[in-house]
Amino acid sequence: MWTELKGDACGIAFGGDGSLYKSDCLGYIYQYYEKHDKWKQLGHTRADRLAADANGALWIESYENKIARWISNKWVEMGLADATYVTAGKQSQVFALASPRGTDETVYRWVGDTWAKMNGGMASYITVGKNSNLYITDSENKIFQSLSFNAEMEG
Repeated sequence: MWTELKGDACGIAFGGDGSLYKSDCLGYIYQYYEKHDKWKQLGHTRADRLAADANGALWIESYENKIARWISNKWVEMGLADATYVTAGKQSQVFALASPRGTDETVYRWVGDTWAKMNGGMASYITVGKNSNLYITDSENKIFQSLSFNAEMEG
């Protein structure tokens, strides 16, 4: 059985702590408060994509193609320009796609307080899945799975 929530959305994300977020069709981000059955707008930044990690931290790929995170009631840019996608799993597992532009883009992982490029990581789409493994698809629609993040970091 399905239960309709108030409002409309063009994107949704669910955090591991139970947080529920949406983007409306203009790109504005909201958090759902079940107790009051209401959506609260989170700032005025607009997003194409949103992802929530296991702790409920919200990450977005903004209309300006930058990765940002909701911290202390404001959007904070996290230093990755030309981004096209963001996904999250556990707190230490946040990934994004960014330049170079083209059919595939480079995969980056948030490590500490910076983005690290992953070796051989070119993808069209990414997601964190079962057992916290990273899955990607490429421009030829092939699916790949990464079992070890640390061994795949450049630098």
